[in-house]
Amino acid sequence: TIAMAEEKYRMNNATYGTCDQVLAPGTCTSYNTSLQAYTVAITAGSPTATVYTITAAPKTTDQAKDPCGTLSYAMSAGTATKTPTTAGCW
Repeated sequence: TIAMAEEKYRMNNATYGTCDQVLAPGTCTSYNTSLQAYTVAITAGSPTATVYTITAAPKTTDQAKDPCGTLSYAMSAGTATKTPTTAGCW
């Protein structure tokens, strides 16, 4: 997963990585091309030495109708936060 790739990247670098950095030698674009339902990104404002946020936004109108909508996984100083908190989304 991208979260695991972030942790692996951070072990060898001063900060967490961008999507392309953690997926190297691949790219975020090529990774997203392989996904059918969501587009994954590491959001603006992160990563830093202690923070990153990964989002998964629905690719299609049908997927956007899902009650979970855009999923977000944020890591801040060792504490993970998942949104939305709707039952069944995670």
